[in-house]
Amino acid sequence: RLFPTWTSDQVNTMAAEKERQFRERAGGSLLPLPGLYDLMNEAKRRNIRIAAVSNAPRLNALFLIDHLK
Repeated sequence: RLFPTWTSDQVNTMAAEKERQFRERAGGSLLPLPGLYDLMNEAKRRNIRIAAVSNAPRLNALFLIDHLK
């Protein structure tokens, strides 16, 4: 464990705060990778279904998707 003396509640509180700060700071500065929208448009044109996969916490993943629309 990173903080062996912390309780699970302390670890969870710190982790939630870290993720909240990420969303707060990243809000206006997110940019898609070059070519992402071209790839998505081509997939749509060809009726190819697409999905987003992430190992980020769900709130962060939804935040990223919303901000890259």
